[in-house]
Amino acid sequence: MQSEDIEYFLDGVRYVGTMATPDGDDPRPAVLGCHEGPGLTDHARSRARRLADELGYVAFALDYWGDGKPLSGDDLMAKFGALMGDQATTRARALAGLNVLLAHPRADHTKVGAMGYCFGGTMALELGRGGADIHAIVGFHSGLGNATPASAANITGKVLVCIGARGVCDPYFQVPESSLLWKSWRDAISTTARANASVYVVSPSGVTGGIDLGDGLADNTGGGVFVRSNDFARDARMIWDEAGHYYLFQYTPSGPRRDLHTIDVSIKRSGLRVRARHARGD
Repeated sequence: MQSEDIEYFLDGVRYVGTMATPDGDDPRPAVLGCHEGPGLTDHARSRARRLADELGYVAFALDYWGDGKPLSGDDLMAKFGALMGDQATTRARALAGLNVLLAHPRADHTKVGAMGYCFGGTMALELGRGGADIHAIVGFHSGLGNATPASAANITGKVLVCIGARGVCDPYFQVPESSLLWKSWRDAISTTARANASVYVVSPSGVTGGIDLGDGLADNTGGGVFVRSNDFARDARMIWDEAGHYYLFQYTPSGPRRDLHTIDVSIKRSGLRVRARHARGD
């Protein structure tokens, strides 16, 4: 495995990321790593090296602050706050890193992924929402806010977002259904369903606070809930396998009244499950 720092520029600003490649000269799947808020640290760089060394991927840990150095204190808070509210700049900095990754001669352009932690996961999601041709997006503890919800339809690959069940559900658990926040949450569910995406909730402790809402999220988007499971690797494999094997049948009522109708589906092949969801717009 080899790794090296790569210098690149965007709008006159110098950025320095870390490229890691496995031994050999054959094309390999390519993964873009997006660091968390403080900046590109040795931890983020080590993840790129592990992806190359342990999984054989070409991996690039981008830098979205500049000079490949972390920020701290007031400087971090000022720049981080500005970037969180600037969707276009977030996408541009993610795309600049992706372009560096794809410029590597061993990067397989048919197998490209992006991943990140916290705001890095948000950046990976924004890369997909911006229409980048990436085939898998993984976020850990990622922010789910989206100033342009319809842009979720631009995501062409698979998405796996890993967030603690309480982290997702608790802020909404006591929210009145008449509030704007609740309406935004319902709109997010509707957008998720229309984009043919699913929400999976994993609760290792099986706590009741918020998990009922987690059930609702999963039910409304065709996902699932894993409760009292300490084997997250197994749960993730099951989620990934389920998300990768499906047939989609979609029906949209016509006419002035958009009432639901009964649809009978007959499955002759064994081992298949049937799920239904209503992509509500209210």
